[in-house]
Amino acid sequence: MSVRVATLRMEALLRATAEPVHPVMRKTRRQAIFASVPGEDHTFGVQMAADLQRAKGWDIQAVINVGQADLLSQIVNSPAEILGLSIGSSSAMHGLYVTVAEVKKQRPDMKILVSGALVGIDLQPIERLGVAGHAVDFEGAEMLLDTLMGTTFKPDYRSNDVTVLPVDRS
Repeated sequence: MSVRVATLRMEALLRATAEPVHPVMRKTRRQAIFASVPGEDHTFGVQMAADLQRAKGWDIQAVINVGQADLLSQIVNSPAEILGLSIGSSSAMHGLYVTVAEVKKQRPDMKILVSGALVGIDLQPIERLGVAGHAVDFEGAEMLLDTLMGTTFKPDYRSNDVTVLPVDRS
């Protein structure tokens, strides 16, 4: 129980200390759903990944600690084209299989990424899912996101202000 309390406190601290997001306007709206697989207890990483991607201009819908029906409802009704699923242990594998199968049936246009500790431990069952990509860690998942969207994050430091300099006519 104390681990859960500590995690909740860290999540609250993350929200309280997060820098304000100043997304750069893009022609292509980068949207994704980041979700923990039903039955997965380790959800702190999903929230952190969502916050990090929001800071880079992504519109991220985080879906954490919900049942299978609620998760599928949110996925099916979302305008997002990418679904990032997090799985940390084999105990949540059934939830992952069911989620991926239903999403493929109801949203065949959606690209599915799987990330988390289980990907590094036992990749074989993840590969059988036939998802768009998989990654062990956040950095790998972030590269996959950019590849799927055909974009890379580049901050736009240009100003809309124009400075007119005097012309030297000597």
